[in-house]
Amino acid sequence: MGFSRAGAAGGRCKPLVEGSILQPDVWLAHHPGGMWSSELNVLQEAGIHSVMVQWTAETRVDRTMSAVWYPSRLADAPNPRGDALTGLLAEAKQRDMGVYIGLQMPDNWPFQAVFGDWPRREAATSGRLAQDIWSLFSPVYANQIRGWFLVPELEDSYRPNDRLGNPLRPEDLWSPVREYFQLTAVALHQLTPELPVICAPTFSFASAAPTDTVRFNSMLAAILPSGIDVVMVQDRTGEYDAVLDHLPTWYEAARSAVVEANSTGSRRRPVQPWNDAEFYRLKGTAMSTAPVSEAAAAISTARPYVSKTFCFSYDHWVSHLGFGDQATEHAYRSYLTSQPKCIENGPYLASPSATTS
Repeated sequence: MGFSRAGAAGGRCKPLVEGSILQPDVWLAHHPGGMWSSELNVLQEAGIHSVMVQWTAETRVDRTMSAVWYPSRLADAPNPRGDALTGLLAEAKQRDMGVYIGLQMPDNWPFQAVFGDWPRREAATSGRLAQDIWSLFSPVYANQIRGWFLVPELEDSYRPNDRLGNPLRPEDLWSPVREYFQLTAVALHQLTPELPVICAPTFSFASAAPTDTVRFNSMLAAILPSGIDVVMVQDRTGEYDAVLDHLPTWYEAARSAVVEANSTGSRRRPVQPWNDAEFYRLKGTAMSTAPVSEAAAAISTARPYVSKTFCFSYDHWVSHLGFGDQATEHAYRSYLTSQPKCIENGPYLASPSATTS
């Protein structure tokens, strides 16, 4: 792993963020038509060349669909609340940008997942949804669709409740989610063999034990044999100021779990570790844009351990078309062009301390 020198004119240093994650309900509430041309121009100016639509449907407890965010042809789909795919894919094609597509957001999934046949039924819904999206958009936009995102996001210490409200163990949630990942990954790999299947787990950062990664390691070991191709770890900087100093410990834990999973030799492709960098700050119930210097520091810290960086979310928290403003956009672009060095991708399999200038 090394450094690339980035002069203002050289441009050889890769941008710190490759993709931005967008929530369709939030975005389309502000821009019913999407404003896709304008927003993709904003992303390109920031060196971002991919967009992940975090979900495209919402499901009820009985697995029926309560909302869709594209013109679905499924018989049980309601009228779309908006279209987060058609215009986005068209504009992405004009710019050779990529779109990663999230499937359904299951209602109250941490509670529902530990009961009955949740994994199998939810996986069936994911398979139908992906088939519908692929058949609708792949004839024109196959090259723009770059992967699938599975919405349930595991946290290593989250404890679901049983039907009486009694807390279960965190491990009780890992097994059904792993089964859902596994069944869905099989269907997606059959539909689109070359496209990665992505999940976004995270860790429970606590100042009392900021480097206790044992449970996080165990959770990753439980889910990685499921056919997942990409583990996109959330960095938690949006909620915890102190996490930055300990990011190397947590991302090294993720890197080690990925190396272990890849060492079995039984996978169809190696697992890739990605970074999900948080571009917001949450104080109580108030959310705001993270200072560019803080976000850049967190991204740079995690970069040696990962092969790609997405953020949540340039669209929402930096772009002036979201909740950001042009001053924040300018600060981020200035950071990209003014730094004499920036860290390249990985290689995450090598020791991240082996740096050269």
